[in-house]
Amino acid sequence: MPLCTLGSSCTIAAGGSLLWQFVALLVVHWIADFVLQTHWQASNKSKNNAALAAHVWTYTGWLALATWFLFGPTWSSVGFVAVNGTLHFTTDWATSRASSILFMEQLDTIQGRDIFRLVLKEKFTLHWFFVVVGFDQLAHQLTLAGTMMIIFGGP
Repeated sequence: MPLCTLGSSCTIAAGGSLLWQFVALLVVHWIADFVLQTHWQASNKSKNNAALAAHVWTYTGWLALATWFLFGPTWSSVGFVAVNGTLHFTTDWATSRASSILFMEQLDTIQGRDIFRLVLKEKFTLHWFFVVVGFDQLAHQLTLAGTMMIIFGGP
């Protein structure tokens, strides 16, 4: 019997709530998006769609396992995973290219120069690079929350 169907109240088999299911999805997101992303994927996804696709397939596979455990193997779960996998690709396509440009601009600033002096003079900063990385994560979290709310009725 599925744990969740469209329009029903979804709960973890052990008696959890939608909030805890969302927290579980965030943990899986962190593992799949950071821990399981290979060096090759991280270094190349901004310029190579095969690297980006490999990252997104890994991410989507782990998201599917977690979703089916948390909400049951329903068509709603399939839709949730498909939408999030597609939006993850789209978000990473844009943000990886933006963050790569910002990072490379800073590398051009420091080549052949004393990094400590540049940092002290505030001519070297990764601020906007990290703003983009933070936006990337915000977009992923809002995507997970929004699709969870629409498909499963929460968080």
